[in-house]
Amino acid sequence: MVASRVALVGSSLALVAGCVGPAPATDEQASAIVNGITDSNHRYVVGVGGATRAFCTGTVISRRTVLTAGHCIGGVRNIFIGTSINGGAGTKIPVVEEIQHPMYRDLPNQNATFDLGILHLGADAPVQPAPLFRDTMANTPRFIGPSLVFSGFGATSGSGAGFGTKRVTTFPIHVVGPAVVGNSYPAPDNLPAELFYYLDTETMNRNTCNGDSGGPAFFIEHGVEWLIGVTSSGDASCALDGADQRSDQPYIDDFIQPHIDEFEPGDPCRSNGVCDETCNHDGQVGDPDCAAAHCAADGMCAEACTAPLDPDCAAIAANNCGDNGVCDPTCASDPDCARQCGAEGNCIPGCGDPDCAGEPVTPDAAPATPDAAPAIEPDAGGAGLDDSADDGCGCRAGARPERAAAPLLVLGLAALRRRRRR
Repeated sequence: MVASRVALVGSSLALVAGCVGPAPATDEQASAIVNGITDSNHRYVVGVGGATRAFCTGTVISRRTVLTAGHCIGGVRNIFIGTSINGGAGTKIPVVEEIQHPMYRDLPNQNATFDLGILHLGADAPVQPAPLFRDTMANTPRFIGPSLVFSGFGATSGSGAGFGTKRVTTFPIHVVGPAVVGNSYPAPDNLPAELFYYLDTETMNRNTCNGDSGGPAFFIEHGVEWLIGVTSSGDASCALDGADQRSDQPYIDDFIQPHIDEFEPGDPCRSNGVCDETCNHDGQVGDPDCAAAHCAADGMCAEACTAPLDPDCAAIAANNCGDNGVCDPTCASDPDCARQCGAEGNCIPGCGDPDCAGEPVTPDAAPATPDAAPAIEPDAGGAGLDDSADDGCGCRAGARPERAAAPLLVLGLAALRRRRRR
């Protein structure tokens, strides 16, 4: 199949408004993504939108390449770089081409599969690109259990308020598709292989929300945060669950890498899985594949080194003492440091981390089957629901079917609708 490609040079495509509310005041600190904190870091996380404002989120993954959600494709004209992009604020870089994954497909209940989109920038992004996770996800304790880091410019609740300020939060995922997730997903929907799923089983009230579509999920390992997924869909109130499209090795090989190579042909500094040290200069890592080699105090800032924070990045880092996925050992107390303390290949000072003592680590030596939530059953099957109806704002939102009661659904959340995170 041929990918859906739209060249934007000289075009007159209209801005797709998306399902977001009015822009908030720039000093808004309200909860979210949902129950997150304002994100002054993760500079490679950008707004994705039209001529004057963003309607989705994306991640710079190479000098001229941004990864976003497939359902965000259509009317993308610019990316917006900054912590607050309300009213089109921030650094604006033009998009000259937008490409949807050729196998993108709408699913019932506001879900989608192969929900990936690539943006070709008209100029180099003035930020370090995020490194891609060049391995394959599986339902093992390596991925099911540790918190992932989610960032985006989306709303702070299902009402749509709060869009335009970048926020970050952390929470674990529950299963990698394919799976039948029963009471934890709109029955009889099955989770396809392309997605991973998260569910608020601990009433953490953390989630992605409308406008976070295309935003990153980062997996932290060996001190580095790796882009492993993009925000796709979830319940309409942003209060219960969500699904991300995977962006790990199978999807890099299938879709992402060919377009990076096309947009940046012959550039040794592009994201290609090979570190070229000549790209790293002026105290900054220019090749995202080199990030893991520069997490120590070596005079080279690697912004993807977050567990702990690269000491060479201290001059540009800010507000890291909260739960934002970045472990800053200079903080009197940082929950990220406590959570990331363990034998996984990098030293977190001051928490009794065995890696600091030089003990051998085997981060990948995990049993094949984790202790997963009982409602989650890996399966390759699939079943559909009735087509969703238009909710009046350009995004379809079908009624969420009733499902058997579960202990955490004490507020009747089983009747909520699903919605794309755009």
